[in-house]
Amino acid sequence: MKRKKRKGIIAAALAVVLVAATPLTTKAADRPHSWFGWRSTWAQWFNWSHRTQETQPETAQKLETPEITDASYRHNGVYSFLPDHLRASWTEVEGADHYDVVVTKKDGTSKTYRETVAGLLRYGKDDEFLAKCIAGGTVSVRSVDKDGNVSDWSEPEEISHNQLHLG
Repeated sequence: MKRKKRKGIIAAALAVVLVAATPLTTKAADRPHSWFGWRSTWAQWFNWSHRTQETQPETAQKLETPEITDASYRHNGVYSFLPDHLRASWTEVEGADHYDVVVTKKDGTSKTYRETVAGLLRYGKDDEFLAKCIAGGTVSVRSVDKDGNVSDWSEPEEISHNQLHLG
C-alpha cells in the first residue's frame, strides 16, 4: 500500500515538473518582445501590459450606425393573446457590445433601454412607461462597443400600431 502511494506521489511530482518545464510558445517569433525579458510572459499571463513599455495607444474606431428595421406597438385585442408590447429591431453592428435604445412618446417623454442583442421587446404590464399607448412615438438606437466608443444615433423611426386612435 505504501509503495502505491509513494509511486503515485512521485508520478504526480514528475508530471508537475514536466508541465512546468515545457515552453509556453514554440517559436521565438511568437513570444512577445520586452525590455524586461522573462517578465513579458508573466505580463501576457496576467494581462499586465499596462506595467510594461509595450503598450500602444488604442485608436478609437467609429462604429456603424444601426438602421431600424421595425418598430411597432401592439395592443391586446380580440385576436391577440399577447399583452400590450413594444417591439423594435435593427441591423446588427459588428463590434458592438450593446445598444442604447431611446423610446420617445408623442408628448416628448422618453426612456432609454440597454440591449445586448439587435432587438427590443418590452411588455406594458412590466414597464410603467409603456403601460399606456405610445402611438405616434419614435425609436432611435446607437451602438456601443466594449471600450465605450459610440456610433451616431439612428434616424428616429415612428412606432406603428395596430389600433385606430382618434384624437
